Amino acid sequence: MGAIENLDQLHQASLAAVQLPLLTRERFADLVGLTHATVFSMCDRGYLPTLHLGGRRVFVNMEALRAMCADKVLS
Repeated sequence: MGAIENLDQLHQASLAAVQLPLLTRERFADLVGLTHATVFSMCDRGYLPTLHLGGRRVFVNMEALRAMCADKVLS
């Protein structure tokens, strides 16, 4: 049992090491308190930076959004 726990911990650590700063549009909407439809529309119009993976999978790029916000604050 100890070996499986260690493998699981290793797997979790490796996932954390390669995670990208991406959220699904649905998760982003839930976190910021907007409707899914509003966030989908904002993404479609280019108001939120997105990354398209595998056809219909669209993610909000949180690092790009952070950089956009920092640019607005600093300018």
